[in-house]
Amino acid sequence: MGIRILSITEKYYKNLEEMYTNVFGEFDSSTDQTNFRRYIRFRSNLIKIAAHSSKVVGCIIGSRDNFHKARVYFLYVLPNFQRRLIGSDLLQKLEMEFRTNQSNLRYISVRIPEKFFDSKGFFMKHRYEIITKINCYVKKDLHFPFQANPNLEIRLATENDLKNLIKLEHACFSEYWRKTKEDFKGEIESKVNILLIALLDGILVGYNSSSISANGTNGHYARIATLPEFRKQHIATSLTAQAFHWFQDQKVRNVLLTTFAESEAHNLMYKKWGFEFEEQELILAKKIIT
Repeated sequence: MGIRILSITEKYYKNLEEMYTNVFGEFDSSTDQTNFRRYIRFRSNLIKIAAHSSKVVGCIIGSRDNFHKARVYFLYVLPNFQRRLIGSDLLQKLEMEFRTNQSNLRYISVRIPEKFFDSKGFFMKHRYEIITKINCYVKKDLHFPFQANPNLEIRLATENDLKNLIKLEHACFSEYWRKTKEDFKGEIESKVNILLIALLDGILVGYNSSSISANGTNGHYARIATLPEFRKQHIATSLTAQAFHWFQDQKVRNVLLTTFAESEAHNLMYKKWGFEFEEQELILAKKIIT
């Protein structure tokens, strides 16, 4: 019997979990394992497998990052079945799924951990381009000793702030990194995200987006942005101090973040704040031409 590319079904759940843990190691907790099982059950359309007889020999898992970006989260083919274009077939099937069900799709990306950097050639052959290299950090305590700028007003964002958030986003980020109005609105409404804004004399000059993991263990310091003309006024520090108050309230154990590897200023800032370097990752992306 040949190789068949299929959407995941309950018949293959156990095989998929075994493959995933063989690559990444055992789950850190039973909650993580439960969340993984819940994901493959309720996001089955974003999981494609290569089946040989009744065995999973390859798998790809996708995720939707936001309204205009999707991500290849996991792609693996058993060594004995490599070099048969199975990875290419899996990628093609997942990309087709993204395009069919995400009408505003602009980019499909993949983040490659340092130990898998050699796999970048596979994605580049499929028209993915290297966007950047990022550094991953973790802070293992929730102490944040730096003080806020007393001239700033720090508060939760509301839908009335969307217009100014979009203006700030365009001033700070290139197209690939920009959030949309829908992205910001989703963060405002989310129960596991916090979107803080900083105002100086009534002007929205910065924001911070943070979240907590599904198991409640980790905080994710996702984004910090300050209008260029208002930098060096402790705006980022002020937003971060408030974000850490929130992390403390959520009782997370660690706070994770990523930043551009080539940004010396940001890397120094995060180390000053008590974050410890963990690893580097490559981000590659394919732009979807509409």
